[in-house]
Amino acid sequence: MKKFVFFLTIFFNVLCYAEDYSAIALMYHRFNEPEYQSTSISSEIFEKHLKHIKENGFKVLKLEDFVDILINKKKIPAKTLIITVDDAFRSFYDFGFPLLKKYDFPFSVFVSTASVSNNDSSDFMSWEMLKEIQQHKGMVFNHTVDHLSLVGLSDNMIIEQVTRASNELKSKLGVDNPKIFSYPYGESSERVEEILEKIGILAAFSQHSAPLNHDDSVFRLPRFSLNNQYGSLDRLKMIFKTKRLPIRNLTFTDSVTNKEEIKISFQSSMNLEKINCYINQGVDLIKNITKQKVKLKLKGLKPGQRHRLNCTIID
Repeated sequence: MKKFVFFLTIFFNVLCYAEDYSAIALMYHRFNEPEYQSTSISSEIFEKHLKHIKENGFKVLKLEDFVDILINKKKIPAKTLIITVDDAFRSFYDFGFPLLKKYDFPFSVFVSTASVSNNDSSDFMSWEMLKEIQQHKGMVFNHTVDHLSLVGLSDNMIIEQVTRASNELKSKLGVDNPKIFSYPYGESSERVEEILEKIGILAAFSQHSAPLNHDDSVFRLPRFSLNNQYGSLDRLKMIFKTKRLPIRNLTFTDSVTNKEEIKISFQSSMNLEKINCYINQGVDLIKNITKQKVKLKLKGLKPGQRHRLNCTIID
């Protein structure tokens, strides 16, 4: 049976923070590797981000503290921000880590344990480097063993990938409770999320872009990816003004489908005429509004591709 990986991201831009605050999670990968434009960011741009965060009073939390806020339904402080880095590339250690130390911000690194290497020519950090970042407000969390998409794996393989990585993080780094997870490639499904919950994972992060609040499933938490292509200071400022689009009665809640055409509908308290929806990978999107509902028809979903649907409104 063919499967399609499909993500639904819904958000809109506003000019001020709401009284019921949301948080923003930022995601980085590589640093100063211009040959990887979609995942790398320059030190110059990254420092502009950190300087703006420092000068504008954002509250950068430890990831585990923010997850505690979500799980226990505590109030989210104004201007809450989380900084995350996926994959533990050596270029982060060389260029990103020194800047985070300079600005004294807590941050989290999600590690696929099979990639950790002592080889000087490796693209990835060593266990000693990971230990060093732990001494400077860095926290290390689970990104599986082999960085495989979990969506296509059997239940037993998912459990093995996650539990083996947890055990290695405990034995190598003394991580007491590596219960926070990041999906390789940001890919999950309801089946995957149910398995993670059963084996004791407390929260899991994806790669779709939206603010974080108590409406989120703790097993599909969004982050904003920043890189050389989409990482300017202007974009960062726009991200900080972004708020969730209030929706209800969404008819598509999983992130995997085996159909080439699907229909999605939802309702919102916002002006439905002003909601604009976009999808990548050349998929046809037809939008209609009937009976106070936004109805979308997506045609031409392609096997093995990640399709991202964004619905936005500018207030």
